[in-house]
Amino acid sequence: MTVADLRAILLPDGPQDEADALIHEVLEQCRLALDTEEDVLRDALATGPWRLRSVSVSGFRGAANGSGLPGASLDPLVLDLPRSVDVVVLHASNGVGKSTIADALDVALSGNTARATAFSGNDARMPFAVHADSRRSVVSVGLDNERNDRLITTWRMTDGAEQSEVLWQPFGDPHGVTELPGESWAATVAARHPVVGYDHLAHSLRTGRLTEFLHNTLSLGGVWWTLWELLSSERDDAAAALRRWTRVRDNVVTALAELDEDLADQHPEVRRPAPLSVPDTPFTDISEWFAGTFSAHRTDLLTLNVDRRLEYQVSIAREAARDSVQRYKAARDRGDEVLWAGDGLAALTELVKHTKDKHGNRCPVCGETADAWRDHADRTLQELRLVREEFNLALVDLTELAKLLVDRTLPLLRSGELISEIAVRSSRLRAMVEPLVGSRPGSDQDSAWVALTVIANDPDFDRDLASVLTTLASASDALGHWQAARRRCCADLVAAQSRYGRSARRIEGLRTALDRIAKAFDETHEGRRAVVELEVDGPLRTLLADVDVGGVAIEVDASSDQGLNESATLRLALDGRDGGLGVLSAGQYNALVLALLLGAESSGPFRFQVLDDPVHAFDEFRTDVFAELIALKAATGKQFVLLTHDEQLVEVLRRHVARICVVKLGRDQHGNITQVDATHPWEALIADAWKLLQDNTNKNTQVHTTLSPTTASMLILAFCRQAVDAALREFVLETNRGSSELAEAVEKLERAKMTKKSLETARRLVAEDHPARALIATLLADSAYLAELNAASHGDPSSLNTDHARLTARIGQTEQFCSALLGTVNP
Repeated sequence: MTVADLRAILLPDGPQDEADALIHEVLEQCRLALDTEEDVLRDALATGPWRLRSVSVSGFRGAANGSGLPGASLDPLVLDLPRSVDVVVLHASNGVGKSTIADALDVALSGNTARATAFSGNDARMPFAVHADSRRSVVSVGLDNERNDRLITTWRMTDGAEQSEVLWQPFGDPHGVTELPGESWAATVAARHPVVGYDHLAHSLRTGRLTEFLHNTLSLGGVWWTLWELLSSERDDAAAALRRWTRVRDNVVTALAELDEDLADQHPEVRRPAPLSVPDTPFTDISEWFAGTFSAHRTDLLTLNVDRRLEYQVSIAREAARDSVQRYKAARDRGDEVLWAGDGLAALTELVKHTKDKHGNRCPVCGETADAWRDHADRTLQELRLVREEFNLALVDLTELAKLLVDRTLPLLRSGELISEIAVRSSRLRAMVEPLVGSRPGSDQDSAWVALTVIANDPDFDRDLASVLTTLASASDALGHWQAARRRCCADLVAAQSRYGRSARRIEGLRTALDRIAKAFDETHEGRRAVVELEVDGPLRTLLADVDVGGVAIEVDASSDQGLNESATLRLALDGRDGGLGVLSAGQYNALVLALLLGAESSGPFRFQVLDDPVHAFDEFRTDVFAELIALKAATGKQFVLLTHDEQLVEVLRRHVARICVVKLGRDQHGNITQVDATHPWEALIADAWKLLQDNTNKNTQVHTTLSPTTASMLILAFCRQAVDAALREFVLETNRGSSELAEAVEKLERAKMTKKSLETARRLVAEDHPARALIATLLADSAYLAELNAASHGDPSSLNTDHARLTARIGQTEQFCSALLGTVNP
């Protein structure tokens, strides 16, 4: 799976919280870490699925071909696989080189012998030491896809050193891109099992590699592990940072406690400050806590700059406030309290102003003459204005006293409470001053006016304040030393926060992120496991149809905080009970392994599978059902290359598989592997027609023996028609090799249905000067021949000629046409 796949699974809606943000951050790291040359190869694999087209072997294992050794052929062994077939059988007796070819394919696709299943270091045969040319070996494997892109993997050993490369050549690009395969490529190949040698089938899986097989099959790719390892590493770093931060914090707490004990003994006159509340976790903003704890506003622990003039200034301010309040009260007592309070003064002023020179000496209220009323009003206004002026003066003096007490005196009083000698006096004075914080007098009725009046008239205030200030002046050095020592202790925590805090604060987010990844991994893994179980179930029941198969189960334990869990065990229920794998016979075990291989390869970048000696230990029944399974899989577009010495397998495959190519291999005395023969589908059908004619004909009388003349004729001519159709399909595939119109050409041919229409379609698909056009035209002109083929295929005996000589001629004519048609192209 790619980084994009993981992002879609883990962050479908984008980052939502801290854990998501961490996952997003590490996914970006994964993307950058994987942004290597293998991106090209991942892109190449994504353009699949790929089919196997060729393999070239020089000096590898037992193949002397192209090695330069005495008697070796100059050219490598080259096997080209026809496009027209889905099943290719490499048929040879033991020792000819089937396993050599399978191992060569495995090594070339894997990229090195370390990844190839047959090159295990504990293999008793030690195949890595028996190359025909141990210093120079080359294997090249060609693949193509439906777009006619090419993928060529090449492995070579030179002077004992291995090297691999992959050429990706998109259609129309004559050069392509060559890259070196790495871990990502090798892991993909290992997970998809495109090549399974005899060693893997015969004993490696039985002796412990079944677990490895399941791991590779169910593997979700290395990106999960990279993501997990990066986050785990960060979690471990965060945990270590948290431990270091906590250790520093504990040391600071211990140091502060010891410091307070020592300073309390040294300065008994100073009340011990309250213990500092040191943050328990790095999630607190330590810098802000430190600044707040030791800020200039925290005078209880700072060096006190006691201004001895403050005592005099407070005394003068109290006296001024006291005198102002007394003058104000005296003026108020002489005046009309009703009028001067509130808006009375303003109302009276307005009344006098607006009645002047308008009413003479008449009263503006009753209208009677009263010569003295205006004089009385003027005197009243003067008295009321005097009250207002005295009030304002008192208000100014009280405000000045309040400011002096709150801003300069109160911090010192609070610090004085820490000193036992003056704690009581400081507390009394602080209790009087503290209500003034945040308020100023506005009228003679509010709390600030009352509190300030009390302070101004307190007979002991100056004495107590003088005592506090005198003692504070002498104790300020001790408090400053105490504060500075505490500050130095706590500075270690600030440094620890700077060094470890950022990492330590990520611990919870990282734990949550890992939990989410483990959960998503298990859910995705479970989905893949269920698919594999389902895909394996069908082939397994087919191959073990003679046994009551209850089902196969792949068990996977859940992941934990220790890591993702891909270990898997296989359980198999047989005959109504969980019998395990130990009760299986060799043939049944091989059937289980093949079912796993066939079921696990339902998807992936490769549409082919190479199996070396797949039916060893099989009886006739299981060989037949295996061939049936191969036919079913091939019908879905899967390509199989089967290496076998088993004649029975070849025969049953011919019966089940519509399009099959059998390649016979040989080996000369010098170790050269040779292609003795290659039987294409049309050739096999012609061979079946000849064999049926021969087996059903009396050699002396040329009369049909076992089958009736009509039945024999119908079957023989049906084989001939199938041979023509098979040859036409192979011809179209080969003539359009590498063409972007290949798929369209095959589709046109398959729509033709009838042989005559198929011939006409094939003729239209080639150029006017192509030699095949004349061959096809000649056959189209033989209407009797075409009528007989169609009659046989449709079960119409009325148009059949059952004469032995006629049937012999028809088989020969068909064989000659197919051979000549394919001879016009390079198969």
